[in-house]
Amino acid sequence: MDNRLKGLVQLYAGEGKETYLAPLGMGLRAWGHGLKSCLLIYEIEMAVLETVTPIFTNCKAWLDVIDLRRKEKSESNIYLETMGVIRRTGYDIIMLGGFTNLLPCYTFYQKLFEELIKEKKQETELVFIGGLPPSEYLDYFALITKIEEI
Repeated sequence: MDNRLKGLVQLYAGEGKETYLAPLGMGLRAWGHGLKSCLLIYEIEMAVLETVTPIFTNCKAWLDVIDLRRKEKSESNIYLETMGVIRRTGYDIIMLGGFTNLLPCYTFYQKLFEELIKEKKQETELVFIGGLPPSEYLDYFALITKIEEI
């Protein structure tokens, strides 16, 4: 992988399964190059979850999936698990599913976003998956891909 492209903060914005499939494809390609990926799930629509669950089940060789949906976890657990993944060595790509959907609504996720950006390792790619965040966050992203069904 070209070192000039490592360590970007990216956003795949949109609705539906396609928004997850594009970054998952990136994770699979990265695995083919010997890189390790992790997907943290913060929020996901049931229809999307039903579609991508078989993919998650069959991708354990190349992707670690950690479910952090807020109905199941306290904010302190979400914080500790998220920052543990960010600070842990070994992940080249960390995908954050549904995270940007939570930014406009929860101060906790706004603070967590700032810490993620501050604490990420220079060579680690952060890939946010979900809706477009409020405009004040857009400058953090080196690449924004808007995915729409055609």
